[in-house]
Amino acid sequence: MPSKFVIALNLIPVFLSIACGPDVNSQFLEAVEDDDADKIQELLKSGADVNLQNEQGLSALVAMAMFDRVDVVDALLDVGAEVNSRDRLGRTALYWAAGGGHNDTVRLLVRRGADVTIMTEDQQTALMQASSLGVPEVVEALLEAGAVVDQKDGQGRTSLLRAVVGPSTETVQLLIDAGADVNMAGRVKETPLMLAAEEGHLETVQALLAAGADVNAKDMAEQTALKLATLLELPEIMEVLKRAGAEE
Repeated sequence: MPSKFVIALNLIPVFLSIACGPDVNSQFLEAVEDDDADKIQELLKSGADVNLQNEQGLSALVAMAMFDRVDVVDALLDVGAEVNSRDRLGRTALYWAAGGGHNDTVRLLVRRGADVTIMTEDQQTALMQASSLGVPEVVEALLEAGAVVDQKDGQGRTSLLRAVVGPSTETVQLLIDAGADVNMAGRVKETPLMLAAEEGHLETVQALLAAGADVNAKDMAEQTALKLATLLELPEIMEVLKRAGAEE
């Protein structure tokens, strides 16, 4: 199944081709897609609607944040683009920029008033997106701006639970340093330590243990991090867990 980002990018031609009222608006959307800053300014002066959205709620600001076009995002905000406007599923420009790992765009949106606590219809946040991707710079920017570190999504998972299965121990450490609860479990009582062990992420396992993760916590299937590591034949992780007091 294609990712949400692939689906969203495929909507761009639809966004540009919809019937949007006066011809100036159609030209404006084309200029945004072409990243033609001069044309954008010209059309805005001619009355183009900077906050125009298609049926999916996709606006010019969201589209440009998706593509990491920082200068265009800045220009749109200068002329009144709504920084916290949402698409039909409640996703903002900040959400898309964070999920794409676009650090400069994320920091610009934050400086311009983007709300880092907004949740989508399925209870996801920009921090969750960045944590899943494992981009420390973006995670750091969102945390500095006041993102809620232990907020749970619709599946009961926090940003930390998402980060531990990703590629970046640095991201995990940033969340821990920001106060993330290393023992907060998901819907089936899976803990960050269990997920990290299951993924074979040795450095992440060590970071979680150093932060006080419960080495003998059990999920709904009565499995511990050690049992999962044993089933997957991960000797290094098994050894680290046993040294931390994991029970056979």
